[in-house]
Parts: sequence; C-alpha cells; structure tokens
Amino acid sequence: MHKNYITKEETVEKDKPDVIKVLSLLGRSGRSGYLISDDGTIKVKVNDGQEFTLEVTERWELEREDNLAVDKVVITTESTTPLGYRFFMT
Repeated sequence: MHKNYITKEETVEKDKPDVIKVLSLLGRSGRSGYLISDDGTIKVKVNDGQEFTLEVTERWELEREDNLAVDKVVITTESTTPLGYRFFMT
C-alpha cells in the first residue's frame, strides 16, 4: 500500500548519498513538495537531470503548476560532517 505523501528529516554526508525513490514510495510521480537544507551545502539531482545546489536554509519548492513529475531525488554533499535536510512530497 502506498502513502499519499513522503516526509523525511535526515542527514547526508560525503560518499553516502540519499536516494528518495518517489515513484516507488508513492506509487506515482510526485507533483508538489519541498526540500530544505538545514545545516550546509547539499547538491540535489531530480530524475537524473541537472544537479543544483542548496545552501544552508535555502529551499527548493515544487508546485503543481511547475508541471514536473518527480520520480527520484538524489541528495549528496561534499561535507564529511552529516548535514541535515527536510523533505516533503505529495
């Protein structure tokens, strides 16, 4: 049985990427949500596309109007210290 949303409060560190398989977890693509970097610089790749960076307290938001279907999110960092982030997707 699939949930209607995904929520995570986790950490990521160098050489230990966090892969969020949205399609598997929701049973469909994600259409809206956000990702916030709590502690430092993290890199984000959506659907194996172009990578972008979030600095501490920066937020990436996805709205239904953006017309993007998210199947997978990969979060990485170059930091050897674990960096916290918050993720939510529906």
